[in-house]
Amino acid sequence: MIETGRLILRRFRQTDLPQVETLLRNADVMRFSEAGPLSHDACQRWLQGAVDTTGSPPPLGVFALEVKPHQAPVGYVSLRKDPPYLERNEAEFGIRVLPHIWGKGMAFEAARAVIAMTANAALTRIVAHVDPQNMRSIRLIELLGFARCGEVMLPGYDHPDLVFSRTAEQKGG
Repeated sequence: MIETGRLILRRFRQTDLPQVETLLRNADVMRFSEAGPLSHDACQRWLQGAVDTTGSPPPLGVFALEVKPHQAPVGYVSLRKDPPYLERNEAEFGIRVLPHIWGKGMAFEAARAVIAMTANAALTRIVAHVDPQNMRSIRLIELLGFARCGEVMLPGYDHPDLVFSRTAEQKGG
């Protein structure tokens, strides 16, 4: 578990399915996802994948984001090494939060807490892929110290994503 001033980041549990569905079936949250809002079955598969990261040493894995004092996830932060396009000591950063959290600095607070732990995780670089129209996410990752380093055309996409990166030990953000 990771705790910040306003947030708790913890591992997902199977009992989080209702909150995962609220997040991943939300059209605004999933606007820039290649799949769009997920079905019930897809949410179950996503949750199982998140639960399966429980054995990963922090900061790697998928963390449920809770606003104190509530005990229900309103989003997630992920740092994963499993995408096949990553190099050996790289991880991919991801974050999604419900719209009522947007604009309050909580996504930044959660992301910064996870990224701050990367210097101890034998990582050299963190990458993030962002839809070029997703200005909210672009601003967030730039505030976290990521810099644009290219574009990538991922399977299933009809346009390239922007690629941002930062070194794991980099200060700031």
